Amino acid sequence: MSDALKFLEKENGPTTIGMLFRAYRTRNDLTQEQVADMLGVGKNLISDIENERKAISISKCLEFAKKMGESAIVFAKIWFEQCLRNEKLNVTVEVRPNHFSSVSMYKSGILPSTQRIAAKKATKKISLSTRKKAHPRKAS
Repeated sequence: MSDALKFLEKENGPTTIGMLFRAYRTRNDLTQEQVADMLGVGKNLISDIENERKAISISKCLEFAKKMGESAIVFAKIWFEQCLRNEKLNVTVEVRPNHFSSVSMYKSGILPSTQRIAAKKATKKISLSTRKKAHPRKAS
């Protein structure tokens, strides 16, 4: 867990998607309306997300993280943990990209640019390592 998330949880309890949205907005000195415009949604939705009145799907969560230039992995972790807490399961979720998820996240554009570069390199390694080697034929 990042130091920022640890700090948020120490100060405010378990981190929520609403907290991530508010932290992003205040850190970048933006209004709810500016964030809404950037994400292509209404200001009321941003307010509802920040105040935990409205839940969003994982796909919207990842889409918004991408548009905000934030880590899809962090947003996914917090989203899953929040859903599980809502079901009275207080567990910690670890989200780790593997080669295949990184590659698919790279191709779909979900990963921030620095992670896309790493995923692109992983894609090249995977494609190089999966090529079939020619086996010499035995003379008959």
